[in-house]
Amino acid sequence: MKMIAAIKSRYYSIARQLKAPAAHVHFATTPQHDGSPHVEMDGESYCYVVTERGQEFERRRTTDADELLYLLVSDVTRAMASDYELRHRATH
Repeated sequence: MKMIAAIKSRYYSIARQLKAPAAHVHFATTPQHDGSPHVEMDGESYCYVVTERGQEFERRRTTDADELLYLLVSDVTRAMASDYELRHRATH
């Protein structure tokens, strides 16, 4: 099982390869309570957790570091795609 620091390093490396804007690249290990995810360790599992205003909305558990990275990077690519669509929206 990889330590959180190693996963964080891989996450930032992937974000650089994607040329992701800094505004979309966050790796938190404590709740931000703003709807963004953070990562926790729970025994032998990684947890991808989303909280907002003190309430937990989503918790996904996995023992696979690559699956955790997938969840985190999918948030980045979704935000990048939304930004792209907004900048290139056709108005009629």
